[in-house]
Amino acid sequence: MAQRNRSTSQVVIVSVVLVLIAAVAVTLITSLHSKGARPVVGEPIQDFTAVDSQGVTFTLSEEYAKGPVVLIFYRGFWCGICQNQLQDLEQIRPDLEALGAQMVAISTDGQALAERARVDLGLGYRVIPDDRLKLLRLFDHAETYSNDDIFHPAVYVIDQEGIVRWGYFGDDAADRPPTDEVYRAVLELVRAADAGPTPAETES
Repeated sequence: MAQRNRSTSQVVIVSVVLVLIAAVAVTLITSLHSKGARPVVGEPIQDFTAVDSQGVTFTLSEEYAKGPVVLIFYRGFWCGICQNQLQDLEQIRPDLEALGAQMVAISTDGQALAERARVDLGLGYRVIPDDRLKLLRLFDHAETYSNDDIFHPAVYVIDQEGIVRWGYFGDDAADRPPTDEVYRAVLELVRAADAGPTPAETES
């Protein structure tokens, strides 16, 4: 009888171990599939919903359906190079809006600091705080040259289908795209859309 009880206990223990292994495997697989991906030119951008510095909900897919979106990732308000870049981009905002486009800037600053960036720098476009790192992970966009949870500086232009049509991923914190290149990328996107599909695209 004792031997039978011992065998039963061993079966139970083995069963529990197998269940635990299966649970860990499922967790690892889920983690791998849920890992974010950096935006790639020519591929769809991952959609997201966030609350901007003024407390207004922003859903990317709803915005690019209206017109091109220029998505700006910057390190934070504390970064002087970022401040200069955001102000430089503000200079072309009226021209971009005339093309039906809009800009939105994202950093891992909290809500108060993101709003300070918008106000103090005189920005007429939306600023989104990501202090919980949701978007940082979604886009797998942490700086490649530091150990800090901050965005690697980059700019992407997204069309009305949600496809990334242009992108600039700098080599370091000081490597930012010239403002006129951003404007030109949007202008070319709008002109291509106005021209309509090519004959080859129409046949397919």
